[in-house]
Amino acid sequence: MSARPAMPRDGSGSVRSDEILRLSEAARRLGWGARTVRHALRAGLTTTKFGRARYVTGIDVLTFFTRLKNGDTR
Repeated sequence: MSARPAMPRDGSGSVRSDEILRLSEAARRLGWGARTVRHALRAGLTTTKFGRARYVTGIDVLTFFTRLKNGDTR
């Protein structure tokens, strides 16, 4: 099995549909600050809370952007 390269720290990473990420990691990859995260949650980004952390699936992130592209903000 080959090792994956480390994700860049500058917000230029990607989110794959088969991933489960902490919301903070997804935000880091997307280059989002706290205000943008709150805006995305209000606009309908689906998350799951487990313990103290919130998680998001890659497919939910991609679905969220598809809905935004189509003008659906709930």
